[in-house]
Amino acid sequence: MKIGKVWLGLIVLTMLATLPPPAAKSAGPQYFYINTANISLHSLPLFSSPVTGTGQLNDRVEKLGDSPKGWTKVRNLRDGRQGWLPSRYLARQIVSAPLPASPSPRKRLRHPSPPKKAVPPAEKEPEPIRPKPM
Repeated sequence: MKIGKVWLGLIVLTMLATLPPPAAKSAGPQYFYINTANISLHSLPLFSSPVTGTGQLNDRVEKLGDSPKGWTKVRNLRDGRQGWLPSRYLARQIVSAPLPASPSPRKRLRHPSPPKKAVPPAEKEPEPIRPKPM
């Protein structure tokens, strides 16, 4: 009988050890400050996506989400607009000096076309000599 209780106790302990920890309570909203002079908020975490709003130096924003590519979705508390911006432009505290502005989207480089060769004007054929009427 004692051996059965020991096995039952081990089984219960094993089951408890494999359970996931209880979900932590949400700490509430996270707030950040924009640390660059002006930045665009985008509809998607891409520079090429439409702009939904702008942020200015030390605007307080609420963090709404993250992307794996280093972008953060925020809501600007100044005007309520939402959008994505690169995470490096967020600071936990008010900043005194802004970071450089975000880079503009990379533009496709076009290879310059080779210069066109100057084509000499077409030479006119000499007119045939016609006898003059007498």
